[in-house]
Amino acid sequence: MNEKIEARTCIIPVGREECEDKKYKCKECPHRNACDYFWIINLWDNENKVMGKDSLLGPADPRSLKPDMHKGHFITISGKYDFCRFNVSVRKDVIVIYDIFVDERARGQGLSKKLLQYLMDKYNKDIIAKCVKDTSAETFWRHIGRQLDANAGRPQPHDLYEHRDGKRDLGWYIVENKNKKVEKEDLW
Repeated sequence: MNEKIEARTCIIPVGREECEDKKYKCKECPHRNACDYFWIINLWDNENKVMGKDSLLGPADPRSLKPDMHKGHFITISGKYDFCRFNVSVRKDVIVIYDIFVDERARGQGLSKKLLQYLMDKYNKDIIAKCVKDTSAETFWRHIGRQLDANAGRPQPHDLYEHRDGKRDLGWYIVENKNKKVEKEDLW
């Protein structure tokens, strides 16, 4: 029997007008202690400071992060050291992972796997993600999923990676939901 995994949706406790239009800096915001964006952006920024240009998270852009948070597309297990930014595809039977992060202080506790399992249980879908070739992220995705052909349908020669001019190559991975419930259609 699978253990029930508890995660919660990360929130910004005020509307867009209060958060973005007043142009508070997060450290000055009166809502920062109740706001998940505040601790997430601190984790994000700290990772970028430590990893520099090699940070897999890249620059934090509030123009995409805050709307995703308002839509409920951020979750956490610990509420302090981990987050996952995702989207549930309407057209395909997958959950797309944009960012998954566990702070170094909490690694090795299975938080990333719990985040993914929670999403698969909640939405009854497989997970798909892209990651930079030859990184710790790729090691993680390779360990829990299988690599997809990023160049399917393109003329030869090619390999499994998406090659981008002037940027690092990407691998595509899928984590199949082994507990997926198949709904039977009534034929009569």
